[in-house]
Amino acid sequence: MEIQFNAFLLSSPKYLFLLFSFLILLVKIWKKTKTSSDHDITPKLPPGPTKFPLVGNLHNLVVGGGLPHHVLAGLAKKYGPIMHVQLGEISTVVVSSAKMAKEILVTHHPCFANRPENLATRIIWYEQEDMGFSPYGEYWKQMRKICLMELLSLKSVRSFRFIRQDEISKLVESIIQSSSSAAGVPVNLTEKLFDYTSSVVCRAAFGRICKDKDMMINNLKIAFSVLAGFNLADFFPSLKFLPVITGWKQRLQEVHCQMDEVLEDMITQHKANHEIGRKGNAESGDKDLIDLLLLQQQESGNNHQIPITTRNIKGVILVSVITLDQLCVSS
Repeated sequence: MEIQFNAFLLSSPKYLFLLFSFLILLVKIWKKTKTSSDHDITPKLPPGPTKFPLVGNLHNLVVGGGLPHHVLAGLAKKYGPIMHVQLGEISTVVVSSAKMAKEILVTHHPCFANRPENLATRIIWYEQEDMGFSPYGEYWKQMRKICLMELLSLKSVRSFRFIRQDEISKLVESIIQSSSSAAGVPVNLTEKLFDYTSSVVCRAAFGRICKDKDMMINNLKIAFSVLAGFNLADFFPSLKFLPVITGWKQRLQEVHCQMDEVLEDMITQHKANHEIGRKGNAESGDKDLIDLLLLQQQESGNNHQIPITTRNIKGVILVSVITLDQLCVSS
């Protein structure tokens, strides 16, 4: 029976494909290790837990079911405030003390300012052309300056205070209705708070022009879960087929296309309003985030070293929406 079972596995196209992929991965890792050894370019790394072939230390984060930051904190007690873990193909240094964190985030911040690349940020965030995920450099500095001085200034945040107050009233009313209509059933505060912050963000960022708000909010939920989620393909970037055969790449492209369609429509409507003399599309009559970005685009030839494209605007809108979401939660 054992022989028959193994023969069935080997004759199955699915398992043959997985076995072939596994062998390719083994050969790639062996070649990479051999090349590093031959040229003596292996970097000096901090101490860390024992690494398994192929997976590295992924088993430390998965086995046991603990939260990743709890697992890393436990490992740091054994291996010190700075340690090395191998997450698949990704070599990672983990810092677990305030002193070391200050060295990285303050003293040597330009060296560590770049965010890691992954498939989700490349597809959803326009090849990382937004401020949140773009590489550290002149473009990043320019977009950061625009966001801080124009989009997220104290004046801009205060301008949509009445929107927060209105949505808070709706939130309280919704909680009261849910708790009274379904006796004994707990109210999902996480969902209601997300709906609150998303509504505030959409009204503040897009003004009166947001006819597809529900679609945008739903895709924002997916984008948030993508950023916080675990995807095996991110830890084995050399295996280009992984996100394809799992359907992950197609799902990301669908989310991107839906969000891009909404953003394109809103930008087009804002431009049309500007042509007829309506410069402010916010509910208060002032400029919303898209108005401000379009103004910066018009002035980019005079005031900015790098021209601002519509693609840049879309990327900045998405990361600004996430930032505004956090501001709404904390304010």
